Amino acid sequence: MKNAFKSLLTVLAVAIGAPLAAQQKIAEGEYQLSRANANAQHQQWVLTTRPSGGYFLRSEIPTPQNGTRVLQIEELNDHLVPTRIAYELYMKGRTEPNVIVSCTFANSYVSCDGKSEKGTAPRSAAYPCKVAILFSVRDLAHFDFPWLMASALNAAEFTSGKARLRTIHLTGGAALELTDDINVAELQAVMTPSQKLTVVRPESYTEWEFMSDDDDVETLTFIGTDQLELNGAKVPARHYSLGSGDEATDFWLAAPGILLKMSMGSETQYLLSNYHQFRKLIPEIKTEDDSPEKRATAPNL
Repeated sequence: MKNAFKSLLTVLAVAIGAPLAAQQKIAEGEYQLSRANANAQHQQWVLTTRPSGGYFLRSEIPTPQNGTRVLQIEELNDHLVPTRIAYELYMKGRTEPNVIVSCTFANSYVSCDGKSEKGTAPRSAAYPCKVAILFSVRDLAHFDFPWLMASALNAAEFTSGKARLRTIHLTGGAALELTDDINVAELQAVMTPSQKLTVVRPESYTEWEFMSDDDDVETLTFIGTDQLELNGAKVPARHYSLGSGDEATDFWLAAPGILLKMSMGSETQYLLSNYHQFRKLIPEIKTEDDSPEKRATAPNL
């Protein structure tokens, strides 16, 4: 397995809030590790409609118990392919984000902007992404990997044979402020009163940087369609594999592109749990109470 994707899995193995009253809740759920990692925190997410079409995803990323909150926010088209991926960091006691990183995908390019205590970050130059991509902020441990991977598989748009997948890491600009603020907060949370933390950081924003090369291109393989159980129902799921042998990672997606299961060997699995849908997404799953009161407002994650 190539280094970039493997590094994301390594971070994943050791390791988002304004109200949305104008949007209708479509589904909600959480991803949790299998029994071998039963003590890990769950990643809760909510999927709502967008006024312009498509969907809006808000995922709360588990963070250490230091009062910080990280939200992963995605704007998705009708096929659950992201047109924007953003992160918001809320320090302890804050109701407004301390740092925002927002990246837009259009016409096979990605460009990013954001803000922090340094003010508004200049927009990055556009970076080409002509194949399906797995996109992440470098050194960011708090991300919802199942949704990022599902987005990449949905963008690949294939149900036979093989497809290419490129990993792109983002750093610099507001992305560097995001990871630095999280790291400082985590260090401060475990310091004793007698300890002193000295932080040396650039006074201005550094240049945005997209990191990817030919070694970061993987091959996705379509295996077939399997039957998985969800909410007591048998659900057809498209089975994909990445890598081979002991390093293979397998993914199962239900219509229209919801990740049901991700397996990184027998000991590490991510499973969709506590899934509820208020509009038909997965055809085999019962749609819950469709009253306006239940669907009108997504929870403030």
